[in-house]
Amino acid sequence: MARDGRQLAASHEAESDQLDRRSGNTTRTEATNPFYMLLVFFSILFTLAAFLYLATDLAADDRARPGLSQFMARHGTAVLLILGGCIVLTSLASMALDSYRWRGTKRIAKRRGHNEGC
Repeated sequence: MARDGRQLAASHEAESDQLDRRSGNTTRTEATNPFYMLLVFFSILFTLAAFLYLATDLAADDRARPGLSQFMARHGTAVLLILGGCIVLTSLASMALDSYRWRGTKRIAKRRGHNEGC
């Protein structure tokens, strides 16, 4: 009798999860990927550096440049390459973490399916 109750509860939970997925409601909270925020941060820095580099490139007089513009005129290419590399590395790390978590979720679901069949 207790086993029937557990099976009924598991069946009800599975139906509830399916309804939630269809309607777009998520009852379980997923862990956020910490690399997403780093990726946004590096992307914003890259965009700002690219605009600043473009602005210093368009400046007419080299002697009239203030400190940051002068820095970007000298080292702008290196800054953009470093930030671009950071974006690539952060993207790869983010994809690797998502893949790792997805495989773990798939393994857990496989175990649950195996345990419910017994």
